Amino acid sequence: MRVLLIQAAVHDTHLERAQPLGLMCLAAYLRATRGDEVRLYDQRLDWQRLDLALQAFREFQPDAVGIGAHSVDAPALHRLAQAIKAIAPQTPVIAGGIHSTLSWKEILADQAVDYAAIGEGENTLREWLDALAGGVPEAVPGLAFRRDGRIERSAPRELQPHLDRFPYPAWDLIDLDAYGRLPRIGVIGKRNRYMAVETARGCPFSCAWCHHSMGDKFRARSADNVVEMFARLRRDFQVADLMIIDDLFNFRPERVEEILTGVLERDLRLDLAIPNGLRADFLDDRLLRLMRDAGVYRIMIAVETASPRLQKEMGKNLDLEKARRVIAKATDLGISVHGNFMIGLPTETEPEMRATIRFAARSRLDTFGLYRATPFKGTTLYEMAKKSGVVLPDGETAYSFWDTHLNVSPIPLEVLNRARRWSYPYFYLRLGRLWRLLRRFAGRPRLLLFLTMFFFKKLVSK
Repeated sequence: MRVLLIQAAVHDTHLERAQPLGLMCLAAYLRATRGDEVRLYDQRLDWQRLDLALQAFREFQPDAVGIGAHSVDAPALHRLAQAIKAIAPQTPVIAGGIHSTLSWKEILADQAVDYAAIGEGENTLREWLDALAGGVPEAVPGLAFRRDGRIERSAPRELQPHLDRFPYPAWDLIDLDAYGRLPRIGVIGKRNRYMAVETARGCPFSCAWCHHSMGDKFRARSADNVVEMFARLRRDFQVADLMIIDDLFNFRPERVEEILTGVLERDLRLDLAIPNGLRADFLDDRLLRLMRDAGVYRIMIAVETASPRLQKEMGKNLDLEKARRVIAKATDLGISVHGNFMIGLPTETEPEMRATIRFAARSRLDTFGLYRATPFKGTTLYEMAKKSGVVLPDGETAYSFWDTHLNVSPIPLEVLNRARRWSYPYFYLRLGRLWRLLRRFAGRPRLLLFLTMFFFKKLVSK
């Protein structure tokens, strides 16, 4: 079969983007298991040009179409599906991605979308295509569909416990150089030509704001499999800047040591960024030095809140003092550290909010992000907000990290928004931090300009 996979996108200046890794994994799996001819179109590269996506559809004339989307991209998902059905009404369309997992009922209210995949997609998509050729698609686990005027779902899809059984992503289906034009996850990179990589899925922790889209069990590729993946990217695609975007990369520190040791033993000479999925609890001086030696230049530590009470209440349970020490040690080793923080949590007090901002500012972090707590569907935070009487909006695009109206905290909304604005000069306008940033990025004027514009944008944002 000919299968077209499209990454839907709207323009959002807040969003940092990477390659459509989910679709690339699906494409590789379909080629390996079914022998399908697969093409991939990423609308994020030309988000204003719906006609280009439709041109790709007309030229390829696929037997089936899959559309991936984040929640913010829902309008683009529906525009694509409706336009495709206008051209070829009989072509089956399936939605996938995190938005499909969380909002399959809303998606299927659109008659242009025939099915929605829920959860991990490789086996669901393969079995759905098998069923289209001769079977009952509604019997495939992990699907939502319409039947007799009702929106229903099949049995849950079991997750693949052994990720080594999945092939490496279809790197050949994308323009590797195009993504250097987009703001990347974590903002700061070493090279324009880079690749997002996934070495593990799932997280066993129970943070209230997380939707556990890849399950609550840690599932990983073996260290040897990961090192070989890195080596192929380096050798076959000339990619030396890799961005690890696991849910929790360092859940098993011994596995991280094996991977990094393998990188050094094979002399891969990589630049590694980890803008997601690191717990400070599982880092120590020895592992940080090994990370530095293996090429790690940028990491993110998600502290979230400096309140020990909220750490426990929200299920994060991070050792704050260890996090502070890890940030300082990584910085001393020359690793740039970003910190993520959150205010506006249920039951949070204003002193706790101010303590979180002080923690960030007085740490050795290079950069930081301060977000408003958002109760996305499928999270414990969403249920907590409902139980507390917060009126939660309906609709596929009602929730965003940058929403300025939804408030699940007893702190008044205007106080939260004001705190976000003053937190940025409070954090950045410190001589030690400014000097460190200037030294670290002195040879990269475009990046310094971008960070300066980002800073002033935060000053005037609501």
